Amino acid sequence: MLVSGLLLSCNTKIEVDTIDDSHQMLSESELYYKARAYRNLEDALNSDEEVIKLVLVRDGLSKVPEGIARLPYIQSLDLVGNHLEDLPAFIGNMRYLQNIYLNDNQFKTFPKVLYKCRNLQSVLLKNNQLKHIPHDINKLKGLKHITFTNNRIEKIPKSLFDLIELETLGLRGNRISQIPESLCRLTNLKKLNLRGNNLTRLPDCVTSMSIETLVLSQNPMSIVYIETLRFAMPDTHIEF
Repeated sequence: MLVSGLLLSCNTKIEVDTIDDSHQMLSESELYYKARAYRNLEDALNSDEEVIKLVLVRDGLSKVPEGIARLPYIQSLDLVGNHLEDLPAFIGNMRYLQNIYLNDNQFKTFPKVLYKCRNLQSVLLKNNQLKHIPHDINKLKGLKHITFTNNRIEKIPKSLFDLIELETLGLRGNRISQIPESLCRLTNLKKLNLRGNNLTRLPDCVTSMSIETLVLSQNPMSIVYIETLRFAMPDTHIEF
């Protein structure tokens, strides 16, 4: 059973370890455009419908409310603009969770409880205080979108590029001076944002990738190098 009045617009079923055999997950576009968003926890808990999308934006939260554990069908959880430093253990039991938005919080380390969310596809951690991307980040095997924009990251672990399903990768506004050659394992990558780092060049193999948008502005790269990339990657929109 889906949210009342919500019809699936595609035939693709996302495979999950089911809690309820009658329950299906929504596609990425359905979550964005069609799923009803509950904007406070009380309404969600009192609803007769299955809560698919919960939005607790700028609610002054220092901890994730325990009541969320009573909403097993959440597929999209938006916690942007709070005061969160970590995530509780029960998040790992949210087996339907696909998207979690943690921008504008106070995370200093990556919340590894997310490794238990087997169907996670998007993690947004813009404007936090992260200094490191963990070496075991490759446990998020199905991830399609991740952003670390405006943190304090200096080095990129090679294991990040084991996430071969990635379509978008946001590393804007960090302190990165080198990208590993293993970047080129991301054969599904469509958008790579590296704006505002300390990069002088990218791995040579980047020219063989099918990236649609490559953002390189505010890096100490030469115009000659950028023009060389544009010549070698004519189908890529390079912003500089």
